[in-house]
Amino acid sequence: MRVSVGANGNASVTTGLPVLDHLVVVLAEHAGFDLELELAPEGADAEVAAAGEALGEALGELFQGDVRG
Repeated sequence: MRVSVGANGNASVTTGLPVLDHLVVVLAEHAGFDLELELAPEGADAEVAAAGEALGEALGELFQGDVRG
């Protein structure tokens, strides 16, 4: 997975689940970050979990130390 914050909101997402692809693309577009995500085909539950974990890790690394209260 690749994520670029402060970018154009371009996204390339291939999870095998069209609705998940759409939701992640819309998230990137509205949040304004570029995103590239491709997952190996698995069961739906595993794909959703893998996408969430990958996105969380990528964004966590980018925003580490940026705590707002």
